[in-house]
Amino acid sequence: TFFFPDPTEAIAGNLNSIFSSTKKMHIEEFQKSLAKSLPVLEGGSVRNIIENKTKENKLRKENNFSKSTSLALKRLELRGLINFESPSDDLRDWYLNLGNDNKTERVTYVEYRGGRNA
Repeated sequence: TFFFPDPTEAIAGNLNSIFSSTKKMHIEEFQKSLAKSLPVLEGGSVRNIIENKTKENKLRKENNFSKSTSLALKRLELRGLINFESPSDDLRDWYLNLGNDNKTERVTYVEYRGGRNA
């Protein structure tokens, strides 16, 4: 049995503060802001402690969001709160992990469309 936490509402609740000075940012900047707001997510202080204790074969790939974060971000995109853009390959792209068959989606920019429950 697997348990996947759902950070969708926690992320949604932090979007206004993350995008307080801009409506669009590079995914790397977004990820760093997200980690500061929610330290249990990728790059956050709590997440780093956990990942340092995780076996190497169980670690997520670099620049890849975990399945739970990926699905949460995808839900927020489907709700219309955010939009992903991937205009070209960028060495700082991040990837959403969207399935058991290693399905990923490359993301370069995140645009905030506003609102909480769009």
